[in-house]
Amino acid sequence: MGCIPFVGIYTHDLLFNAQKPSEIASSPTAAPLVNFERCRTAAGVVKTLLRLLEASMLYDFRPVEGITERRLTEGLE
Repeated sequence: MGCIPFVGIYTHDLLFNAQKPSEIASSPTAAPLVNFERCRTAAGVVKTLLRLLEASMLYDFRPVEGITERRLTEGLE
């Protein structure tokens, strides 16, 4: 069974995740810590998208001759 993912959802998730801080302050004297939650979230989103893109290859789409021209002329009426 195939699946065609909507890439906009995953792009939104990645952009939202990028707004999180890359480092977290641990204490005033120590160096900041890497925000691994942000890294894990980004990896999960990319992994899911790649899995769904692979599943989308199960569809065998073929071009339909004249469909673009037909759609364009319908919009003019």
